[in-house]
Amino acid sequence: MLSQKIRSRKAETVTRNLKERSVRFADQHAVWYDVDEALSALGAASPTRALSDGYDRRANAIDDYLAAFNL
Repeated sequence: MLSQKIRSRKAETVTRNLKERSVRFADQHAVWYDVDEALSALGAASPTRALSDGYDRRANAIDDYLAAFNL
């Protein structure tokens, strides 16, 4: 699952490419750069660059965060 930041940046590049070139392509380099940043922020390494690896690494912290809303 992509973060809002990554989805937004991808949508911006698709919109720009539609306007400039009439094609529906995202800037994949930018998407992978954002994925790498997200993995780094999660303190996770992933040889396949899978965001799920980052979420798995932080599963306990994410569960604790979500549990705080279940008062």
